[in-house]
Amino acid sequence: MDYTLSDAYYTHTGTGYRMHKEVQAVPTAVSDKDLNSLIWSVMEVLKAGGLAGAQFDPDVPSTYNLLLRAIRNINAAASSDLPGRVGIFLQPSPPAGWMRMNGVLLSRVLYPELWAHVQVVGAVSEADWTAGRQGWFSSGDGSTTFRIPLIGGEFIRALDDGRGVDIARLIGSSQAGSNAAHVHPVVDPMHGHTVNDPQHAHTGSTGAVADHQHGVPAGVDAGFVYGGTAGIGNNGTMQGGYPGGAGFGNSWSNIPNTGPAGGHSHPSTINAAATGISLNAAATGISISSQGSEAKPRNIAWPFYLKY
Repeated sequence: MDYTLSDAYYTHTGTGYRMHKEVQAVPTAVSDKDLNSLIWSVMEVLKAGGLAGAQFDPDVPSTYNLLLRAIRNINAAASSDLPGRVGIFLQPSPPAGWMRMNGVLLSRVLYPELWAHVQVVGAVSEADWTAGRQGWFSSGDGSTTFRIPLIGGEFIRALDDGRGVDIARLIGSSQAGSNAAHVHPVVDPMHGHTVNDPQHAHTGSTGAVADHQHGVPAGVDAGFVYGGTAGIGNNGTMQGGYPGGAGFGNSWSNIPNTGPAGGHSHPSTINAAATGISLNAAATGISISSQGSEAKPRNIAWPFYLKY
């Protein structure tokens, strides 16, 4: 088909773009089938790019870059790079078109594609964002800005979505750490227990016929020895103790009970103070440490970036 000849042009004042200007007669008329083919082909591209057609207006830029925008959207979708997508890139800085999720305020004008995405998925208020919705977008100042998620140092958990495991969670909401109630059985064939306590420490041993002894901290004048029917405490009695209050180690307020086969128990209390406690039942036992400010598994730190 033949198209209109353009032997001259003029520059449009508003856009600075060249506009067609006919100076010769059109040698061959453009048929309605030609135009429909062109128009509908373009419209299919716009539709595939998620855009609607609009009448051309040289003073409205959005009406003459529709096709370009549609093509960009199609390319982005093909490469899974739609605005709002979160990606992991093993590099210290985000690639072109991506940004860190550091909770900053962005201009709605400077980031129109991402802002358009936020308008579709919705944003929380600045107050709600600050109160625990840092994993989502906020509406910023309500007119010129919006805020992106803040996820640094956080573990990502899949939204419950009605399953009933993580009940009543809001999308993008933060959650404090916790540990499920549990017990730690101790297997100790040697019957040797060591307690590391910032306040004090106790050691002891048991013989084959149930004879056993209890050491006391430095500075106390004697140990406590119990063998059969005889025993000496640091004050010469079965319930000997040293000043310092109740509990195993500070004073023996209960006589150890020993059975015929050597089995016995020691009532006690342990003060772990502020630095935590560690229990070690030798190589065959269990080690517990509550030192640290959070509960966490072993992990690897990878950077997450947001497409804009």
